[in-house]
Amino acid sequence: MHDKTSKEDIYNEVIKILTKKYGVEEDEIKQDSILGDDLNLGTLEIQDFLLDISEKFQFEYEDLIENIEEELEDLTINLTVSYIYDALKLD
Repeated sequence: MHDKTSKEDIYNEVIKILTKKYGVEEDEIKQDSILGDDLNLGTLEIQDFLLDISEKFQFEYEDLIENIEEELEDLTINLTVSYIYDALKLD
């Protein structure tokens, strides 16, 4: 299932979830947007968002979290997409 998932597919899904569930305006979202500072998501919202993503792409939340080295609030959209891509092992 994941073999054909591209980083662009992941990016688009990230945008969709952020806008529909978390009320972020699409024009505020850029690849280098920081989830905490730029998009005003708190730690719990970011954790919920990452859970939503793990459910959508059917991988373990823990597989994603263990790869994230910095604080959740400092994650950018681009880093999040890369971590998801890596968690799906799509290299």
